[in-house]
Amino acid sequence: MKVILLNGSRREKGCTYTALSVVADTLRENGIDTEIIHAVPYKSVVTTVAEKMNTADGLIIGSPVYWASPTGEIMSFMDQLAGMAGSALAHKVGATVASARRAGTTATLDVLNKYLAYHQMISVASNYWPMVHGNTPDEVKRDEEGLQIMRNLGRNMADLTVHRSWEKSRYRSTADGNEDHDQLHPLSPCAIGKIRTVSTTVRIFSYSPLSKSVVVATLFFGELCIIRNIL
Repeated sequence: MKVILLNGSRREKGCTYTALSVVADTLRENGIDTEIIHAVPYKSVVTTVAEKMNTADGLIIGSPVYWASPTGEIMSFMDQLAGMAGSALAHKVGATVASARRAGTTATLDVLNKYLAYHQMISVASNYWPMVHGNTPDEVKRDEEGLQIMRNLGRNMADLTVHRSWEKSRYRSTADGNEDHDQLHPLSPCAIGKIRTVSTTVRIFSYSPLSKSVVVATLFFGELCIIRNIL
């Protein structure tokens, strides 16, 4: 599994690169290969990324704020990439990152997120808007909240990338006739459905005249059934 990270800054290793590096480190810690590419809008670079996206599992687009918007470089790059490999982006995991000295980050993210939405990518969020603040890489490294947001984004990206990879392998197994219907992934829709069923059952019992012991026994039995199917 691999995620491509695009650095849309004119500086190869500036503030945006610093933020993307934190995301990349977290992804690698969670078993996902990464590659940060300086997204200069040359045809040779766009072609290389288009080829990589055929096998990559996810894409992260990063940009500094230039005039309350993403850089012209990353917008030109993404416009070309969409023409070359738009179909390779569809249904893959995606995220965006913005860096700024002070403001313009949400407007920048809004523009970048439209590339994900148009190509039907699965957008990954963090626990806050994925942005860092600083005028230099050293200042970004002192943005503790921003770095925490980047790490959380990396963890969420890794979790969803793994889940999507499992789903694709499951569907391939189904097509080959090799699926084991008794095995459920902990995050699969079937497992979630079983959990919801047990939850609904408990709520129904809680409004009935039955004793609390019956409710507890029902919940305990339901959890055992779920665990047995998941493991």
